[in-house]
Amino acid sequence: LAFYVDNPRGTFRLTKTGRLPDVTQDNQAYSLAGAEYTLYDAAGHKAGVLTTDKTGTTNEISLPFGTYTYRETKAPQGYQKDPATCTVTIDRNGHSLATTGRVEDTPETTLVDLLLLKKGDSGQPLADAHFEIGFYKNGDTRPTRTWVMKSDAQGKILLDDAHKVSGDPFYLNEHGKPCFPKGDVKIREIKAPAGYVADAAVHTVDTRTMTIWKTAEVVNRPREHALRLIKKSSGGHVLEGAEFAVYEDEACTRLFYEGTTDSSGELVIPKIRDGKPYWLKERKAPAGYRPDPAAVKLVMHADPDTGSGSLEVNGTRYEAGHQDDMVQVEMNKGILQAALVRINQMQDALPETGSSGMIHIAAAAAVLAALAWLLKGKDTK
Repeated sequence: LAFYVDNPRGTFRLTKTGRLPDVTQDNQAYSLAGAEYTLYDAAGHKAGVLTTDKTGTTNEISLPFGTYTYRETKAPQGYQKDPATCTVTIDRNGHSLATTGRVEDTPETTLVDLLLLKKGDSGQPLADAHFEIGFYKNGDTRPTRTWVMKSDAQGKILLDDAHKVSGDPFYLNEHGKPCFPKGDVKIREIKAPAGYVADAAVHTVDTRTMTIWKTAEVVNRPREHALRLIKKSSGGHVLEGAEFAVYEDEACTRLFYEGTTDSSGELVIPKIRDGKPYWLKERKAPAGYRPDPAAVKLVMHADPDTGSGSLEVNGTRYEAGHQDDMVQVEMNKGILQAALVRINQMQDALPETGSSGMIHIAAAAAVLAALAWLLKGKDTK
């Protein structure tokens, strides 16, 4: 007697691919190698393990006739584990049956909605701040993609076309939402809102370990200038001891700064905010001089992108480079520096010491004194 057992077997392997090749291309943070798929027979017993190489192809496994299920039990680097359970059947077809399955994995990305918030020094939202955003993979020194984005009226920058000034297409995840692949995102402010200084820092965000973007807040400090006040007499002499106050309102009730001219007749008023109006008023004149009662409206403004700047005095604008006996304006590395001369008249309105008027008065006094002496001499005789 002879017995023959028909026990056909087949071979099975998988070929793995990744979705969103636009996201993963040439990015070493993603790899198809090392994914593991476990097979189970109809009774739920483990029948074997398939492991992918760098091309996404698994080893081949020999299986007896029957129906099997398999699922991904370990995802490769940078990919989400596929939760699906799949089925393969090895049926009777001679002594072997070759069967190949195909599977896809979705790469992990960082979902971005609100990219950053732009604020001023007091927490107020700032519009029209421009940022250059660069995505870097593999530690590269040059970005793979770049975008220029701008803040809206709420100080928000969203990763969408409405906030994009220029740049490459956005990366999109499996749902068509803007995202960043695994790598480094570098954020640099290239244009500050009017009246503010651009943030000099380069902010780097590592997206290799995050799936939801953490919104950054970037704060701008106001652009500030200095005004050098020079106090002189009508005869051109510098005057020490003139007391001045600077106010933030036309009614001169909100004091911003106060000071007194020094021995050189100067008073430096610092931290004048760009584009903001101030009112300068003389509180007390030097001894022997009348104070100037009028409040002077001042506005200083600079545009570092164009290198232009101006000092406005009671509605008259003096551009950078202007220089005369009363006003001097210049720009230095985006900061406006200006000098303003203010004149005091003497209290009694007499000509000043050293002026031609005082020479004439002194001569007249000498003549009168001589006449008085002569007359006194006659009376004595």
